[in-house]
Amino acid sequence: MGVFSPRADQDGRKIRSVYYEEGDLEFIVRYGGPDVVTAARIYPHMRGEPELPDSRVVHAGDKRA
Repeated sequence: MGVFSPRADQDGRKIRSVYYEEGDLEFIVRYGGPDVVTAARIYPHMRGEPELPDSRVVHAGDKRA
């Protein structure tokens, strides 16, 4: 689809232990955040609408939010 999708170096199967055993919620936000942005970019693409510009992407915890 031509939509950029970065991938974290962590294996998704380990997310459960990262959350329940390590309690590292910040890691999960960093790991899953790019997937949310990718989904937000794919949706308008599939509808034939303009793509979401980087300037409209706001991450949780950003001062702009």
